[in-house]
Amino acid sequence: MLLAILSCRFSLVCAQEKSNQPTDSNTQSSTQSSTQSSTQSSTQSSTQSSTQKVFKVDPSSESQQLADHPLQKALQIAHQVADRIGREINDYTCDLVMRERIRGRLSNIYLAKMKLRCGDDVNASSGEPFSVYLHFVAPAKVKGREVLYIENQNDGKMLARNGGESNLKDVTILMEPDSKRAMRGRHYPVTEVGISNIVKRLIEEAQHSMQIDRERRECEVRIIENAKIEGRPCRCIQVVFPQERENLKFHLVRIFLDNETDFPLRYSAYSWPLEKGGPPRLIEEYTFLNFRMNVGLSDIDFDRENPDYDFYSSGEDASVAEINLQSAPGN
Repeated sequence: MLLAILSCRFSLVCAQEKSNQPTDSNTQSSTQSSTQSSTQSSTQSSTQSSTQKVFKVDPSSESQQLADHPLQKALQIAHQVADRIGREINDYTCDLVMRERIRGRLSNIYLAKMKLRCGDDVNASSGEPFSVYLHFVAPAKVKGREVLYIENQNDGKMLARNGGESNLKDVTILMEPDSKRAMRGRHYPVTEVGISNIVKRLIEEAQHSMQIDRERRECEVRIIENAKIEGRPCRCIQVVFPQERENLKFHLVRIFLDNETDFPLRYSAYSWPLEKGGPPRLIEEYTFLNFRMNVGLSDIDFDRENPDYDFYSSGEDASVAEINLQSAPGN
């Protein structure tokens, strides 16, 4: 499946740097007294002056700098989306399309069928644990791969079936979600998948970036109406940092919000061009297609014994537990 990415031109907006003006203060020097004689008494004193730079700190001024920062509008929208996800979604199914740059190389497009139960992760009313099931359908080298994770079960481990085309496709193993093996070819562990986690990361990164940019104010934010993802109308929130600065993570970020639900359909992030005038480099992109919420997912949807799943039965795991999974996407 080839996904069309909305192409937007962006303009460079440079703001002059603001700096706090230093003020001087003097410190008093000590006074030295000479010894007194019986016939004559005199006192000599010398004053040494030194200069210190004292920077005025005005918390209200800093707050004002952030209050009218260009990122505030995008941040406000992100908070609204996060709040709505927490209030309205208990579970959902979708086709998750992923592409990530691993060690400088952009991976193929990966497509997985996903079931997700929000649980307490977003304060959903279901009261069920955060749960994820993924079934990969493309590309061929991971077709049939399955991943199952249920919060606070299996000692916090995820269950994975290898899939692919080799004779190891049926290998099933428990592993830590953030282990080196599980994280091969991935930016984030299975515990951080889904639209809620993406919005949380966006909020954290926006707050961090706003602090870095609070004086330069180079950031440019655009809200683009009438965009589309696979034919579905949406609006695009685009954030651009034209100049590469220390501790800034991305050059360009786009998030596409469904016009009907206001939930994310796609998130993509780019790094700065390798050369002047070159195109931005895609770092990561996640698209949520055929999104259906509150479908009533139950425990059987996150049970390894589900007849629709191909995990080895519990008794057979012991014979394959020490076999390594094949290299994951991006290797």
